[in-house]
Amino acid sequence: MASIHLVKNVYYLSYRINSKQHKEKIGSVPKSIATECKRAKEIELARINAGIKLPVKKKITDFIPEYLAWVRNDQGKGTIKSKESTYRNLVLVLNELNCNIIYLNDINTQFIEKYKDYRLNNVLHKKKIKKRTVNIEFEVVGVVKTMDRIS
Repeated sequence: MASIHLVKNVYYLSYRINSKQHKEKIGSVPKSIATECKRAKEIELARINAGIKLPVKKKITDFIPEYLAWVRNDQGKGTIKSKESTYRNLVLVLNELNCNIIYLNDINTQFIEKYKDYRLNNVLHKKKIKKRTVNIEFEVVGVVKTMDRIS
């Protein structure tokens, strides 16, 4: 069982694991989002109590080389070049935006919008890119997130 608490406009999540109290900061978010975080934590705790293994979170920096190694063995030269470029750009933008995105699961719609805005308005290369290019880049990221869930 988990509970949420509001302290000075900041929500906190409290829960127990093996009789030990844990507290996590959710942040200055609407109550509906804090409630969603509470539900997600309760599901996670139920899985732990049922003995269901939780998926291991993989860091982006660890997963990208694994994925690119697979691409190099299984794809054509054009695809390899495209996917390497996509991940090079992703890492550049992550560093540039100072996001707290460490794991693949941390990539959310808010980050995607920041990424799109950055890529379309800040030129990393000599020529301006199109919206379609950014969408293709996130299709690749989506495939990797799916592969991470499966593995």
